[in-house]
Amino acid sequence: MILNERDSRHKQVLAAACQMMTAARTAPKGKGVDIIEIALIEGADLKSLSDTMISMVEEHGMKFFLRDAENIMQAECVIVIGTHSHPQGLNCSHCG
Repeated sequence: MILNERDSRHKQVLAAACQMMTAARTAPKGKGVDIIEIALIEGADLKSLSDTMISMVEEHGMKFFLRDAENIMQAECVIVIGTHSHPQGLNCSHCG
């Protein structure tokens, strides 16, 4: 059997992305509180994400989003990691 990398790339990228999401979930967190949300975006939703970033440039003037919107269109998938707003009561001089 001969398997060309092009034929298996998407499947392998998604597998690696899933492992990255698991690693993010299991990483140490402030005071052990899990407030992380993790999402994988692929397919047609990449276009929607890219379009949203372009509209953010128009709204907020952050021109580097144009570059990132273009990069998203070249990607197999994107992982988005965020948190709920939940101050941990730690004084790191940022969120409190």
